[in-house]
Amino acid sequence: EPLGTGKAQPLAIRPPANCEETLSAYEVYRVMMRKAEANGGFDSSGDEDEEPVSELANLRWDVVLLWAEQQEDFAQDCRVRSVCGSLNRALRNWRATCTTREERREGVPLTQLFRWIWPNVTAAHIAQMMTWVALHETQKIRRPTPRLIDQDQKRRLENMFQSMDFGSKGHLTAEDVAGGKDLGIEEQLKNIVDADTVKAVCGDRTIGEAEFLELMCEDNYRAHERSGKVVLADGNKLTQQHRPVTDVTIWVLEDPPPQERPQRQLIEALEQDIKRWRRQAVLEASGIRSLDDSVIDASD
Repeated sequence: EPLGTGKAQPLAIRPPANCEETLSAYEVYRVMMRKAEANGGFDSSGDEDEEPVSELANLRWDVVLLWAEQQEDFAQDCRVRSVCGSLNRALRNWRATCTTREERREGVPLTQLFRWIWPNVTAAHIAQMMTWVALHETQKIRRPTPRLIDQDQKRRLENMFQSMDFGSKGHLTAEDVAGGKDLGIEEQLKNIVDADTVKAVCGDRTIGEAEFLELMCEDNYRAHERSGKVVLADGNKLTQQHRPVTDVTIWVLEDPPPQERPQRQLIEALEQDIKRWRRQAVLEASGIRSLDDSVIDASD
């Protein structure tokens, strides 16, 4: 039909976002947050090595509007510039007509960006989108899974445990590790470690075979399949961590360095938001509509 003669057609409903689309939208949020904190300007680099966003903060409205304005100003294609101009006007109109003074002061949450792009998104799918984001951020603190020690070394350690296990008790005492009780001076001098040292390291308790393997295992390796801790050659320790909100099990540093702590704070904030939206999904499934995001209880 000639332009202007047909009837207006409703906009097609966008299908729910997939993981790739969600992370693309999330990167826009990261660029706005990171560049605004740095110098108030924006670029499209999206450099993952830059200072991480340390919390799930709301974007200030002036930051959102500045970003939209610069997208329009620097668009190379006239069609893209036209779309960016419409977005710029729509955002300003939304702020003026669809927000309260309190909402303007609180800013724009990440989930509001999602709902602008996918207007019909449900609370359950927002929870899924936030899960993808959380998994994406969790990968940044994940360490490679340590290798298991080879079977020959494991057998040698098991034989060592059995030779120390006087009476086949199934566990070792500090005295067992030190070579036995009531040792003479010569026998004590032959031992690498004494009972007091064992107690100082492990405590005054018994040591099972699995723990003995972990204590004696070579650095950077797991002693057995169920081992949840590994000592690294540099003295740091890895621990296996299960994050139930995103249902992922990863290896991380037991004592994170200062530069990693903001990343962990961000992951925890994302997980809190996931739980919040999962609770809201339950309400929606029960026929209860959502209140404003800011009043949804974020407690466990």
